[in-house]
Amino acid sequence: MKSFSIAAIFELIAKLGIFLLSLIVARHFGPEDFGLWTLAQTMIFFVIIVVEFASQQTGVRTLILNIDRTPQDLQKALNTIVSFRIIGLSFCVLIGISFFLSGTLDFILLSSLIVYGLGHFFNFDFLYRALGYQLYAAVQNFILIFITVLIVFILSLLESNISDVILARSFVILLIFIMFFKYAKKKYLKVTPLNRQVISDLTENVQPNISAFLYVMAGAFFARVFSGANVFVVEYNLNNLDLGLFSAVSLFYIGFITIKGVITTLLYPNLCEKYNNGNYYEFVFKITKLSLLFSLVILYPISFYGDVLIKFIFGASYVTTESVATFKIYIYICIALSVGLLIPNSLHVTGRSKEFFIITLICALLCIGISFLLIPTLGIIGAAYATLTVELLVLISSGFYFLKGAKN
Repeated sequence: MKSFSIAAIFELIAKLGIFLLSLIVARHFGPEDFGLWTLAQTMIFFVIIVVEFASQQTGVRTLILNIDRTPQDLQKALNTIVSFRIIGLSFCVLIGISFFLSGTLDFILLSSLIVYGLGHFFNFDFLYRALGYQLYAAVQNFILIFITVLIVFILSLLESNISDVILARSFVILLIFIMFFKYAKKKYLKVTPLNRQVISDLTENVQPNISAFLYVMAGAFFARVFSGANVFVVEYNLNNLDLGLFSAVSLFYIGFITIKGVITTLLYPNLCEKYNNGNYYEFVFKITKLSLLFSLVILYPISFYGDVLIKFIFGASYVTTESVATFKIYIYICIALSVGLLIPNSLHVTGRSKEFFIITLICALLCIGISFLLIPTLGIIGAAYATLTVELLVLISSGFYFLKGAKN
């Protein structure tokens, strides 16, 4: 428990470092360059989903089920996970090249995208967590964000081009993940994540698990559309200045769901175990009550001080009537997400990957439709309303399946 608490502290500090990273870019490069940074960030999040997230969510559950079996069973489960990463990375490269050929990406951003994908191919923090090395995974992420923040800060002082900063960040991620993987392979792992058997048995590894993997990957992809689509629609309908303002204000929401992701990631192996042991639903109900208390005491009062917080964090140039109104809506979204902290994640724990995919697909399409409808007339406020609508729908839908499972 002590190592888990220390790991949680390291993870939270690392995620706060991500917020600091965006803050440095916002203040030193201005709203327009910050808008470009956000576009790159949005594309990078999709890379993480394709290369890493789906294999991680499916993988932790598979590893937990095989954790007490023979080393051969554990190795076979891990080979399956790596096989899907190879497919995800290949898909990422093809998509990047397609964007480059269409003129959407320049060569530097394409290189950044591919290098970032390679980095997350070597990120095995899910394996460290599943095998009980929570602290090692947390330290890896802490060092990663510390070095990244330092390099971006130095480059901002040198007035570097924002595209060069994005590329430098990708190379840092690749080097850190490879270093930690090599050390873990030598020190801790009784299995080999990368081996020739993975390639030779690629079809055998993938075929039995392809439906679950694709459902999780597609569902996560569409879930990211909730925030990502708004970035592209704002950029398409408005201008770079509005995109910068929207990016700054929505950073509070992004920061919140990032911290939420830290909590669910840290708890995920434990939640899978609780589900197998039969005391999962009782635990989630307790966490939900605590989350409700946190929302009422902490988050709701913050909604009244949007102008003060925006000015203090980003500067006076980011404070407008629209940005303050958008901030308040995003705080309401955070309240809803806080109350339902572990509810959407229950679809992964209970093996409802198909339902997760269907829910996120429908909500992603709704988000895009609402964004195109509201943003041209309401501006960035319309983007916030689109996110609020779909996040509530996801919470209600996943809550239905959670309560259905609890009754059974």
